[in-house]
Amino acid sequence: MTIQIDSLKKLGDFITYGIPYDLNLPIYEDSKSSGRLSMINNKKVLTLYAEIMSADIGGTIHRKISNDMYYNGSDWELRKEIGLSEILSTPNEMIPERFRLTEKEFLEILASPSTFATLNNSLQMKVVRIKYMNRISNGMTKVIKLLEEEKNNLKL
Repeated sequence: MTIQIDSLKKLGDFITYGIPYDLNLPIYEDSKSSGRLSMINNKKVLTLYAEIMSADIGGTIHRKISNDMYYNGSDWELRKEIGLSEILSTPNEMIPERFRLTEKEFLEILASPSTFATLNNSLQMKVVRIKYMNRISNGMTKVIKLLEEEKNNLKL
């Protein structure tokens, strides 16, 4: 079975590019800065918000440190070796003719230890980032459920 270069490049694109997200909790931030956070009586909600904020801070710190290590480490070494690391993820038609690789050249680069290290490092960064995002998502789901329960209890 043969895999097309553009299919491999799509996989490379998925592995090497980050997952953008921006945690935006204006009601929580406003309540915290105004001192009204103490008005939330449900301690579970407060605990969950603390967990969400902890996961966001942890994810931000991890992203900064791992990006620095990645772009100054394995990705930098690969770029020194092959020139333009984007050739692993950019469709051939979007790369200037002089930088395009033959299938043989592309597969040789893909088989090199530095390419493996770069892609593996990037994938591990993404795995950890997804874990932080899952913590945030799970916390938010629980907060929403608790708030809906409180709302329903108020109607009774």
